[in-house]
Amino acid sequence: MYKLKHSSILKSKHSFLFSNIKSVYSGAMLNIDNNDEQQRLELASRLKEAIASLPRGGKVRIAEACDISPTAITGWIKNGRIDKTNIAIVANMTSYDLNWLISGKGSKHITDSPQPSILDNNIAVGPDNRGDVPVISWVQAGAWCEAIDNFNVGDAERWIPCPVSHSKHTYALRVRGDSMLAPFGSSVSFSEGTLIYVDPEAPLLSGKKVIAKLLDSNEVTFKVYREEDGKKWLFPLNPQYDKIELVEGMHICGVVIFAGFDV
Repeated sequence: MYKLKHSSILKSKHSFLFSNIKSVYSGAMLNIDNNDEQQRLELASRLKEAIASLPRGGKVRIAEACDISPTAITGWIKNGRIDKTNIAIVANMTSYDLNWLISGKGSKHITDSPQPSILDNNIAVGPDNRGDVPVISWVQAGAWCEAIDNFNVGDAERWIPCPVSHSKHTYALRVRGDSMLAPFGSSVSFSEGTLIYVDPEAPLLSGKKVIAKLLDSNEVTFKVYREEDGKKWLFPLNPQYDKIELVEGMHICGVVIFAGFDV
């Protein structure tokens, strides 16, 4: 949970230790010599193998998790150019060892042994926590935004598996309305009925999709969080809707870490 107070974002007491998060999510390229075509092609080959191991639609799910277009993933497996954050997501979603993906050394698949710190010298890769999460209503999400430890198991519509690593407070919502339905041709869009997985402990970064609680409201809204011109905003993907400025008293309840449909 994130609370806006005096124009600042405060992480909840449950948040991860992301004191150096900017260095991890900076988009810096991996330690690959861009002039060494062989290194890049070998990395591309490993990425291709890992992504191909997923069931049908795996490339789309990785694109959603990385907040990029599937076309960008095609670029990864052709030229081996990928940033640190995204290769960690690929490792997490495919169960391929992160160190092997980067270097080609060590065990190809994730074992029970602890994973080395690859993303940053000061931050170790977190545990691979995956499991069932509750599907709740938008009203429940508003209440949970205030006190996530008070959620009762019996309050959930049902429990479903989350395909990506997440904290114990993660929950799922069904998208309603069309404010996050992007114009035709956009790479990312969320139609009504889409299941979105919300993690209150995920890092809040500009450009992330979030669940937010507005002033004088018992429910929450799904928008894109952006920082522009010294202000914080909630943007819809549908241009027919207006952006909302975040002000004191509003809450960012969590970051959307995955989206998909029931099958």
